[in-house]
Amino acid sequence: MRGFKKNNGFTLIEMLMAVMVIGILSVVSINYMQNDISEIRFDETLNELEKIKFAMVGDESVTSGGERISFGFQGDIGGMPATLAQLLTNVTYPAWSMNSTYRVGIGWNGPYLSSETGNDVAKDAWGNNYIYNSASNPVTVISYGADGAVGGAGLDSDITVSIPLNYYQSDVYGFISDGSNPYVGGAVIELYTPNGAGVITTRSLAITAADSGYFSFLGVSAGVRSISVYIPNKTTPTTIMGPAIVVIDKPKFMIPSTLFNINSGGGGGGCPASTAIQYVTGSANYPLGVPPNKRAAFNVNVTGALTISSIQFTHNVSGASITQVVFPSATYDCTLPTAFAPCPVASGVETVPNPVISMSVGNNQTITMTFDTNVKGNITSLEVYVVHSLGCTLFTITDFI
Repeated sequence: MRGFKKNNGFTLIEMLMAVMVIGILSVVSINYMQNDISEIRFDETLNELEKIKFAMVGDESVTSGGERISFGFQGDIGGMPATLAQLLTNVTYPAWSMNSTYRVGIGWNGPYLSSETGNDVAKDAWGNNYIYNSASNPVTVISYGADGAVGGAGLDSDITVSIPLNYYQSDVYGFISDGSNPYVGGAVIELYTPNGAGVITTRSLAITAADSGYFSFLGVSAGVRSISVYIPNKTTPTTIMGPAIVVIDKPKFMIPSTLFNINSGGGGGGCPASTAIQYVTGSANYPLGVPPNKRAAFNVNVTGALTISSIQFTHNVSGASITQVVFPSATYDCTLPTAFAPCPVASGVETVPNPVISMSVGNNQTITMTFDTNVKGNITSLEVYVVHSLGCTLFTITDFI
């Protein structure tokens, strides 16, 4: 009689033990994975909140020629967005445009966030809505973290970006001078700035002799703004200075003392004469290149680093306008991101570059102009008037070859 063969299988208890161990390991693994995912989402939200902050008020580390050029949404509009979605899509504000009268650009110039941020800027990485309060001081954008609830610890803790009022609004102070002395008399000072709705507005202030030329504007939105001075009043002025461009970038901003001087000894309109830009005699020429016969160039020596806020070319070629100017730092034409306004630039018309033109110290720096008509051999006189951060420079070129 044959014996029975023994089966070496698992007992029910062994199988139950194995299932239990697998279940424990699965729970532990899932918890670890959930923590890893939450940590990634925490970092993504923190990074996005920093980008939202820069979109609102700009990045103070972004400069050109030593001046800040990034002021974000509030720099263009004059206030904070009503919703975070307005950083990506414009449904309310006028489009950005250069105002050649006041010499500043105003309006929505977004999107202020890159496409990699995503279209749903109102939600954090967990898909929960940010809590945005544009009316508070500081302005806050809050994510409630992994648990989506107020408070918590670790990855459940709230993530908050705060933007205090003095980060994007300034108190502006200035003086009108009379040579090396304070100006003693009446004046009207006008500050041109966006009103919070993307529309340019004028803030006006009258001073008397008792003020000794001192004036101030409080709560001015940071950014590129302009100021005019009318002496002794705006109705019947004997002297008008400006609009002068100022880059308001500090909570307490002092306008350069040389900007409004009624007796500066040159430079015109209260702007101090400067020799920081000097024409190199004999350098004027008609360079080869495209388009042929429409280009003219000259060289300058620059003795101090500066930024150009406006420039005027006055020449003898009737009907000829400038469509492009190549500076050592950049090329400016009629199209952003580096553009003149107005453009084309007619003879004798002041034009404003956006952004300002940066020039570093150096000799024989070439400036090349392109006209909309043939000028080769026809320019007998070119007067160049430059308003820059060190004053005003005027020179006349009569030696084109």
